[in-house]
Amino acid sequence: FNESLTIQITNPEAEMTQVLVFDFMGRAVADLFNDTLKGTHSLQWNAAELPSGTYFVRVSTASKTVTQSIILAR
Repeated sequence: FNESLTIQITNPEAEMTQVLVFDFMGRAVADLFNDTLKGTHSLQWNAAELPSGTYFVRVSTASKTVTQSIILAR
């Protein structure tokens, strides 16, 4: 992606949901969402202040955790 990324999340049940972005070294670089979520929602992340590289988006709920790698390229 190039500076801006849209992340879509779908939770069929209302659950506490946290969305974090980590760099390649495992450091959290963005806390995008941390609240109860039900249904489908889109989050925007602007990474203009970060260098190019590999990042990981982790979406965690009480019942599930999903991690996706992404590449920021300029």
